[in-house]
Amino acid sequence: LVLTGGSIAYGVGQVFSGFAGDRVSPRLFVFVGLLGTSLCNLAVPHLSVVPLLMVAWCCNGVFQSMIWPALIRIMAENLSEQAYRKGALAVSYACSLSTVTVYLLLVPLCLKYFTWQTAFYIPAAIGIVSALLWLFLVPHTCRKDAAPPTEKTPAAPAPVPVCHPHPLRVMWQAGIPVILLCVACQG
Repeated sequence: LVLTGGSIAYGVGQVFSGFAGDRVSPRLFVFVGLLGTSLCNLAVPHLSVVPLLMVAWCCNGVFQSMIWPALIRIMAENLSEQAYRKGALAVSYACSLSTVTVYLLLVPLCLKYFTWQTAFYIPAAIGIVSALLWLFLVPHTCRKDAAPPTEKTPAAPAPVPVCHPHPLRVMWQAGIPVILLCVACQG
């Protein structure tokens, strides 16, 4: 029930986050998602009844669902179409690898040398640090430039800086490797 509730909340949250993410700062969405999912992980070891665990894990699903649409928006606004495709694929691969690493390394080590609660506390700590790094160290994003001006449409000053960075550099500067580790841990 707990995992099913979290999965349903994640799926419904994806729809909401997709729409809301177009109107809200993606930086704020990622921060709230990372911090929220970390707090859910902190709560789980202190809950002992299924209904409360379900509420915590449904909230976790909603917070998790806030992260991906915001990251996709950041990449779409900062990368060319080709770089975006490569970046999205790299994020997917990195997430899968991180998840497997957490499941095959972190959790078994926690269970062998510590308590099961540690398997929630460590990801929560990573998530909180990631959220704070994201909030305070990640630079504001810049949009890729619009169509170049023609003779019929004079150039207007761009309200947002224009950039053409390499996709891996954008992902690194945006803190995506840390976020991927965090998301894998939180899940």
